Amino acid sequence: VAYARSKQSEKAVTHFKRVPAGGPYFDQAQAQAAYLLKTEGQSDDGLKLLEKPVVDKKAGPKMLTMYASLLDDRGETKKALQILESAILSYPKDTELHFYFGTLHDKVGDKKKVVEVIRSIIQMDPMHLQGINYLAYTFAEQGENLEEAEQLARKAVKIDPQDGYIMDTL
Repeated sequence: VAYARSKQSEKAVTHFKRVPAGGPYFDQAQAQAAYLLKTEGQSDDGLKLLEKPVVDKKAGPKMLTMYASLLDDRGETKKALQILESAILSYPKDTELHFYFGTLHDKVGDKKKVVEVIRSIIQMDPMHLQGINYLAYTFAEQGENLEEAEQLARKAVKIDPQDGYIMDTL
């Protein structure tokens, strides 16, 4: 982490890769290594790093989210959605998996699924700031459920009045 924070990505990746499988930090370390590889223009290496744990069903939610992100970056959005759908079955309470799943549905134009997924996130975590704001913005963008959109946006502002994205939604 210190190497990553000091912009020494190569050293950070080397050390993240050393975190043992099955350990408490494996999921986070591998996801972080893949992210750093992505930022260095080495997305294919990030995919290779995560592929074995994903295939072997040893990937946790952070790795699965990053793997789906890397697939989406390559234009393989449908495959990314399949990975996330499967991941949600394994980690049904992980709101970040759900959130990314919802945003990918938005990317492919399935607004009905977006609303369904984001509502489920807010039901799991009524203070999920990203979810509240995303749903408010989605409704406003569509010109639908505008009263609910305003209520959601005002709730989000109460949670974080300094966030520019939230103020934009309101």
